[in-house]
Amino acid sequence: MKSSVYRRIRTEVARFIDYCRSEENRRISVALLVLITLMSGIQIGDYLSCRKQYIYNDKGELVAFVRVSKDSAESIPLHVSISEGNEKKSKDLVINIKGNKTGDDNNPEKADEGDSLETVINRIASDLSDSSDRIIYFPLREKNARISWEKQKNYSIILIPLLFPLSFAAIRESRKASEKQKKEQLKNSVKRSLPRFSSQLLLMLESGLILEEAFKRIALMYEKSYVHDDFKEIIIGINHQCEYTSDNIICALEKKSKELKIRELLRLSGILENGQKKGTDLCAKLTLESELLWNERKHYAEERGRAAEVKLSFPLALLLIVLIVVTAAPALMEM
Repeated sequence: MKSSVYRRIRTEVARFIDYCRSEENRRISVALLVLITLMSGIQIGDYLSCRKQYIYNDKGELVAFVRVSKDSAESIPLHVSISEGNEKKSKDLVINIKGNKTGDDNNPEKADEGDSLETVINRIASDLSDSSDRIIYFPLREKNARISWEKQKNYSIILIPLLFPLSFAAIRESRKASEKQKKEQLKNSVKRSLPRFSSQLLLMLESGLILEEAFKRIALMYEKSYVHDDFKEIIIGINHQCEYTSDNIICALEKKSKELKIRELLRLSGILENGQKKGTDLCAKLTLESELLWNERKHYAEERGRAAEVKLSFPLALLLIVLIVVTAAPALMEM
């Protein structure tokens, strides 16, 4: 069990490394690594500089904080715990020392008087904020209460390296969504344009042209058209490919349809290939296929129309409410 999990993790890590080292992701990988290195360096430098400002006693307890100067404004993030008997209170707070600056009081708000430990914490924080000394000493006892101070833990140094895989995961998901949208757009374009293409082929075959010549004429007509879509680009690309490589047009169409995995295009390319290789009655089959494609396009248009009705219901409801308000407003104002 452990070995299979280890192999799976190793495989996923290897795939991730290959994905990062690919040509399209190489620049992004370098940029992210440089950015994360800079951010980590800044965090480590800040951590080391802050470490020098805190003073600990022999027991490892935080007892004081050293300011840059008496006039400097400082923010000291701390975690304080206070205990008295069986009662204990912990709190995260930030001691804001204004220095020689004036402004609003940003000290923590005092709690209700019933919570004595909370009151003690707020009073101590207020006293520390008003201190003008360069070394701020943290009290360890307050009457019968014992107080312990700690720096607030900063996990950003650990979390920053995780930005690299998380960023690539976000980029990968964004690309997948974009590719899925493009495939859906291509599929819709094929569904819209394929019935017309089939009818055009049928008309040219019935007029006496051979299959390849009919395909070339349709491709040239698409190329001269001012309105282009994804399906027309497919037909034009196949025609150009066959002109430069002397490949068979119908074989190239079948190969492209298998690559795109669109059911309607696969079906039509199969009919054209059988008609070319086996000499079947291509016109009869194209007639049936054209009728089927036009019916499918009709059903597809009806489905999109129903979906559009659902999307328009909400704005129509809003317009109806506005119309009622505008109509009823004069009558209500006269009452």
